[in-house]
Order: sequence, then C-alpha cells, then structure tokens
Amino acid sequence: AFLGRGQVTAPVELFVAGAVFIVATYTNTALTLAFSGPRAIRASVVLGAVLTIVSVGGSLWLVGPLGPAGPVWAATLAAGLSLVFWLTVWWHKPHLLAEVHTPLPV
Repeated sequence: AFLGRGQVTAPVELFVAGAVFIVATYTNTALTLAFSGPRAIRASVVLGAVLTIVSVGGSLWLVGPLGPAGPVWAATLAAGLSLVFWLTVWWHKPHLLAEVHTPLPV
C-alpha cells in the first residue's frame, strides 16, 4: 500500500535502484559544485555531455534485462563515474578548488 494504496505495484528493485541513485547523486553534487571555477567548469560541461550519452545509452541497454530499474541504474552509473572523475581531479589538482573562492585578477 506504499504507492496508490495497493493500486500501483512497483518492483523492489526499483526502490533499491532509487536509493542507490540518491546516495550517488548526493555525493557527486557536492564535488561538482565545488569544482565550478573558471578552469574546472569546462571539464564539468564536457563531463556532463559525455555522461548524458552514457546514461541514455545505458538506459536503453539496461531496460531490457533490468526492467524499470534499468534506467535508474544507468543514471547511477553516470553519477558514480562523475564522482570518480571529480575525486581524481581533487587528488591531482586540488588548487582548482580555490578558484571558486578567489576572485579572478582584473
């Protein structure tokens, strides 16, 4: 009776995928916003475009075997890849974090 008082059924896998998606997106969003300085924003735009393609392609590929949870898992994969990317940037170029909080020279 969670959705529609029993009138609408949803597979448990969809709820699990949704929960994992929320955690992945939540952790990814903080790093994406932290790296929004002038030099990092270009990487963010390119990453967003690439991960959109990954997410759409993954959705089409996973909807068959996983059903309605497939697209959610594809979006979770994209968020996870973004998280790995930003953690790698943070590890190798931590100075990019300072761009957000430092005014640019005039």
